[in-house]
Amino acid sequence: SLVEEKLVIDVGCDHALLDIYLVEQKGIHAIASDCNRNAYTIAKKNIQRHHFEEEIELYLTDGTKGIPMKKNATVVIAGMGTTTMQKILSEMLDRALESDLVVKNCAKSITVITSGGRKKKKDKRDVCVFN
Repeated sequence: SLVEEKLVIDVGCDHALLDIYLVEQKGIHAIASDCNRNAYTIAKKNIQRHHFEEEIELYLTDGTKGIPMKKNATVVIAGMGTTTMQKILSEMLDRALESDLVVKNCAKSITVITSGGRKKKKDKRDVCVFN
């Protein structure tokens, strides 16, 4: 299973469908965020419709700004461009280091497969687990 922790931070949650699924199927707690007001509004309605206001914290924010860094969280960042993901991961790493969280399993580079099927190697400091 990709989600082994009991806390998921879903950055760019869109309509919070992943979070709702994980709460229903895995019994996890989720922190969901989106910077788009329309997506946030729909996510809020979906969370309320499923009565998961206690299980899913929702933030209208860019990346992880204003979201508390938590230990032992699985972070999901999907459905956005590579540059945006790199920016979010870099900000998260900086915040984790400032918070004295231990960063492990941090890749020095990652291969990104583009929509055209081409592979690009990206030098970055991301794909991290925070403990």
